[in-house]
Amino acid sequence: MKKILLIGSAGYIGSYLVTRLAHNYDVTGVDKKDGLFDHDNFDFIKSAYQDLDVGFFKQFDHILYFAGISSVPMANQDPENTIKENLFDLYELSKKCKQSHVIYASSGSVYANLQSADSLSFTATENIHNAYDASKLALDLVIDFGGSNYNALRLGTVSGWSPNLRKELIFNSMCISAIENGVVNISSPNTYRSILFLDDLYNIVNLIMTKTTPIKKIPCLSYSGTIGQIGQEIASFFDAKLNISKEVTTGYSFVLKNILDDFSPHSSLKAQCAEFRENYEK
Repeated sequence: MKKILLIGSAGYIGSYLVTRLAHNYDVTGVDKKDGLFDHDNFDFIKSAYQDLDVGFFKQFDHILYFAGISSVPMANQDPENTIKENLFDLYELSKKCKQSHVIYASSGSVYANLQSADSLSFTATENIHNAYDASKLALDLVIDFGGSNYNALRLGTVSGWSPNLRKELIFNSMCISAIENGVVNISSPNTYRSILFLDDLYNIVNLIMTKTTPIKKIPCLSYSGTIGQIGQEIASFFDAKLNISKEVTTGYSFVLKNILDDFSPHSSLKAQCAEFRENYEK
């Protein structure tokens, strides 16, 4: 059985992935905090991964990194630490793990440009204006020089139910508002967004670990549309009112294209709404 190390196992993404991966792999989770779920079916080490030595990492076939500073608002609070964690620390980790396969979370919002209809995405409006985007883009540009075997997952806006739920994410916050208040509030309805549901992320990770791909930097998405379209579908599912704010906000607008031949998203937005409601109301 392959041995997997998941760094960030107590986070929003990690707490979902670690419990699912543990059904098919020998999984060890590492995080600075304990998390809000049982560790019964996988090993857990409470530690900063930066404090673990090279010998520790050599025992694993795959090392999954879903830690660090994971959003623009978090990065804006401490830009210097964002560059340290998302760029320098992760680059050093990749150098420690040359004998393993590293899969790490990048960001789809900084992926490509509008120069060609064949481009993998169109770029976010903020891709040089904050430490989060700068750190993600910089790592993807320099990691080849570290010599590691890696895949960078250019994630769409990760969404869906997780044991350690992030309520502020666009799909999650819309579902919560629909459930609790009967209203879905949106602004900038013409802004585009690619969403990645957690179960599709699991399927992509599992596919990469079981079948090698020459593609190093992989866009990952389940659904693409405008915020207005996303809000309308969620409001319709929950039979909630759609409230479109007249306030104009600036932010990301990006669309990803799937380039993995063996992967097609299987999670519809409606199915994810149903799953979210079932778990949220427990």
